[in-house]
Amino acid sequence: MNTMRRTLGDRFIMEQYRKRSARKYRKAGIVFIHIPKAAGTSVCDSLYHGRVGHFTLAEMRQHQSGKSANTHSTDQSDIDGLPTFSVVRDPLARLYSSYCYARDGGGSKGSINPDPAYQSKAFRSFSAFLSEWLIEQELTSLDRVFWPQYRFVEDTRGTVDFIGKVEDMAHVQQWLRSTVSETLEIPHLNCARTQDTQPVHESDRSIVKELYREDYEAFDYA
Repeated sequence: MNTMRRTLGDRFIMEQYRKRSARKYRKAGIVFIHIPKAAGTSVCDSLYHGRVGHFTLAEMRQHQSGKSANTHSTDQSDIDGLPTFSVVRDPLARLYSSYCYARDGGGSKGSINPDPAYQSKAFRSFSAFLSEWLIEQELTSLDRVFWPQYRFVEDTRGTVDFIGKVEDMAHVQQWLRSTVSETLEIPHLNCARTQDTQPVHESDRSIVKELYREDYEAFDYA
C-alpha cells in the first residue's frame, strides 16, 4: 500500500478507494461510515464481504454529487437516498487501540501511513504518547485512526441516520435487521487485544476527555 501511494499519489489512491466504496454501498443498499478502530471491519465483512475505506460522510456525499476533482460521471455511484449509519466507540478505549495500532505498524488487514514518531521514545507508553506527543498535534492532520469520531458522521446536511456503539452491538444488529431486512452476525474481528485491562491514570483520562471533548458530548460517553 505505501509503495502504491508513493507511485500514484495519495489523492489518486483515495479517489479510487472512494469510488470502490461507493459501488459497494450501492450494491448493498446501505452506507456504512467506517470509523477506524471501532469494530468497523466486522461490520464491513458482514455487509459488504470485504473492506470499505475510512471515508467521512461528507467525502462520500461529495463523491456522489460529482464535486471531487477526479470523479467522472461514468464512475459516480448514487448513494443519495440510501440509509446511512456508523458505529462509535468509547473514546478512551478507541484511542488506546489506535495508539497500539500505530506503535505496532498496523494490523494484519490494514495499514497505517508510516511516521517515524510511532517508533520514537514518545510512544514508549500510553501516558508518554498522550503527554509528550498527542497534545502537541492537530488531530485532523494525523492518520485517521486518531481523528475525532464526530468528524466522520456529519456534514453540512446533518448526520448519518443511525449511530450505534461498539458497547451495544445488539442494538446495531437490531437496527440493521429493520433497515436491510437481513439477520447479520457481526463478530468482533479486529478489536484491540488488551485495551480493557490496561490501567489508565486519571491524568491520562483527563487529557483524552479534553482532546476528544466533542466525541464524549456527541455520543454520550461519560
